[in-house]
Amino acid sequence: MKALKILIVSLCACSLMLASSALAEQGKCCAEASKKDKTCTHPCCVAAAKDGKECEKCGGKGELAGTPGACCKKATTDGKECSHPCCVTAAKDGKQCEKCGGKGKIAKKAEKAADKK
Repeated sequence: MKALKILIVSLCACSLMLASSALAEQGKCCAEASKKDKTCTHPCCVAAAKDGKECEKCGGKGELAGTPGACCKKATTDGKECSHPCCVTAAKDGKQCEKCGGKGKIAKKAEKAADKK
């Protein structure tokens, strides 16, 4: 009887580990798409992005981390801040400039440092 209980508990633990790894793989959908300079095409991710958020169903955090536009990326690689008036105005609101191709909110410096660790 004791062996049966141990077997059941072991099977439950294994199934939980497999389920959590499967959910974690779903969360990679947007990351994989962005590595290829594309956007995720999952319907749930597309709907969440329209609201300016990450899809929580696929493992996102809710708020969109933000993707800078091409001009802001270039300025950052040069060690500067983008000087486009539209980008400066959006940055004051804590957002990326949508006019220049940016999406979402600007990540705070503390969050960026935590992401690098």
